[in-house]
Amino acid sequence: MTQLLSSNDPWKTDELTFPRSGRLQDQLAFCVNYAVLAPSIHNTQPWLFRPLDDAIEIFADRSRQLPVTDPDGREMMISCGAALTNLIIAINHFGYEGWVQYRPEPGNPDLLARVRIGRRRVADHWDESLFRSILRRRSVRRPFQLRPIPRDLQRRLIWLASEYTCWVHFVESEADRSRIATFVEEAHHQQLQNPAYQAERSSWIGSGDHRSRNGSNRDSTDETGAPDVTRSTSDGAALETGKVWQERDRDLIQSSPSLFVLGTSGDSPLDWLRAGEAIQRIILLIESDNISASFLNQPCQIPELREQVRRMSGRSGPPQLILRIGYNTGVGSPTSRRPTSDVIMPQQP
Repeated sequence: MTQLLSSNDPWKTDELTFPRSGRLQDQLAFCVNYAVLAPSIHNTQPWLFRPLDDAIEIFADRSRQLPVTDPDGREMMISCGAALTNLIIAINHFGYEGWVQYRPEPGNPDLLARVRIGRRRVADHWDESLFRSILRRRSVRRPFQLRPIPRDLQRRLIWLASEYTCWVHFVESEADRSRIATFVEEAHHQQLQNPAYQAERSSWIGSGDHRSRNGSNRDSTDETGAPDVTRSTSDGAALETGKVWQERDRDLIQSSPSLFVLGTSGDSPLDWLRAGEAIQRIILLIESDNISASFLNQPCQIPELREQVRRMSGRSGPPQLILRIGYNTGVGSPTSRRPTSDVIMPQQP
């Protein structure tokens, strides 16, 4: 694959280099440059893509699953769902309809979706707005402006989530905000007490040189919102660092203009994939209004805390993600991505 179609730094992809006169397979490969800009658990980027003559497939990359943090692959699937949303938006932007077949081959559970390419279309204002948001999106780990989120936007997010069979619960009361903060603190505490968790984070987030296990550059920003304790050389230092992050997260939760939980009716791999699609669509929608997001997912990684979040939300289905959103106070640096060529699979003979 030529450099024209794949990028060593997908954040710098130039849409003017899209191969408009090339094969559809090459055009779909180009769209992967945008798919990989989706957020993922601990920035593991657990996805693979296979462009075909009339479709493109997305696979879970099990070699990048986190067995301690994410033993059932739930957040891996959510991450892949977010990448699927970016992929569809890029396909629409470059002038095609895309139709998703979920889990098209039951005997191949790692094949998560196949996007069939339909007729040519002209991208509308909605398509363009979401596409521009892909490159602007950042996971923001700073305080937001105190400016409130419009009520009509909250209603739009609830409606949008329902399109993916997901629910959204906005955390309105100060008592419930405090409960969420307590859940996050307890999740931090339990994870930092686990040496296997610390070792896993060290393997993926990196230490001094900020490089992942396969050598691709990473920075220490964790898009899922967990504290980076991996530079500490002792359990005591790690726990002390964790306390600082616990206090910071409580302050961020209490000061955020809006906080919400996204959940699903079921808890199957397809539910997780759809949750990832929904949350990325929501994040890109609010980004078009200059509203940013960050994740506070640790309570959803601990079964007993996840159940407490569900009860607080008053829903029968499980929560999948917790987000804080608000108007940003500045533009941050993007979290690094591995070269697109690393995630594109060869076409089967």
